Amino acid sequence: MSILGGKTAKKNIGIFLGIVIVAFGIYFIVRATRSGGVSAEFLEARKEAAGVSARIVDLTNYTSDKIRAVNYSEFAGDAERALTFIREANASNQEAYAQVFELTKHLQRLAESLSSMGASELRGRAYDAISTELSLVSEFILYTQKLNIFLEKLGKTIATGSVADRAVADMALQAANEQATRINEINQEFNVKMQAFDQALQ
Repeated sequence: MSILGGKTAKKNIGIFLGIVIVAFGIYFIVRATRSGGVSAEFLEARKEAAGVSARIVDLTNYTSDKIRAVNYSEFAGDAERALTFIREANASNQEAYAQVFELTKHLQRLAESLSSMGASELRGRAYDAISTELSLVSEFILYTQKLNIFLEKLGKTIATGSVADRAVADMALQAANEQATRINEINQEFNVKMQAFDQALQ
């Protein structure tokens, strides 16, 4: 079983979340300022959300590197080293899981601070975009859970060498990759709504 597919999906999602969330806040600051300004609360919430999202990027990239190291160690026949990398990947994945919950709080604050926007249509489109972003974060939470299951099953596979255990790990990896696809679909939806918001400002 190759686990490189799972590694790639995890890394791409981490980068995607960081870029979208940071860009999301910057986008609203620039565009909303041109159309009348935003509240200090909004600016603070955006700054905090950007900081948390950057932490999530670091954690997911770290997890990706550890999963890749597991793959290399397993092929090299170093089971003990592979298991060490799995434990490290699991720890960083669990921390990313916790950070995503923190990020949700900041996104909710962003939504609450949008009351300062004057035009009701503009505010509605902004709420819609944030709602989609919250859905994306919820899906990412599910992804971290599925990745955790995969790591658990992979660890058991390496420890036992069982063909049956490897088949279970393969299924867990497939579930994580399917969740990654779902996140990418929501990302596309988010981009469409951001375009609608942009058009409303013109």
